[in-house]
Amino acid sequence: MLSALIVVILGGVVGTIASTAARESLGRSMGRMGEQIPQLIKAITTVFAVILAASQLGIDTTVINIVVAAVVAGLALAFALIVGISVVWGISVVADSAQFSAIVSERADQRYVGTALTVQLALGFLLTIATIWLVPWLRDHHRWCAAFAFLAPCPLLGA
Repeated sequence: MLSALIVVILGGVVGTIASTAARESLGRSMGRMGEQIPQLIKAITTVFAVILAASQLGIDTTVINIVVAAVVAGLALAFALIVGISVVWGISVVADSAQFSAIVSERADQRYVGTALTVQLALGFLLTIATIWLVPWLRDHHRWCAAFAFLAPCPLLGA
């Protein structure tokens, strides 16, 4: 009984330390999600401590372990999917920039190729600056749905 109590207390301490470290490292960089991640870390460490304490008391935790493993595997799969999509998107975005520059340099009047490329790059940077400024504002004042809705037509404007 005492060992189970010690495990729960130590789990709470580890959860507090980990959530404080996450809060300090994230700061305000992630908005509302930055506030929720430390709470999630503390909840996860508390759940693991309670499961470990239950096993110390002789309670069969097989079903609980299976459920926790399924949840962790699902979260890991979701994270891997997000990272995979982000990598493919990042490679695609970088790759099409050279294509746009090549099209402009081939199709523009040869006397104005430099000007056309300058205008294209300036508009691209202007669109990027507007996006970087507006997406966090939309996220904070509305929701992520509004931020993503704003991002949807941006590739069309850049083309």
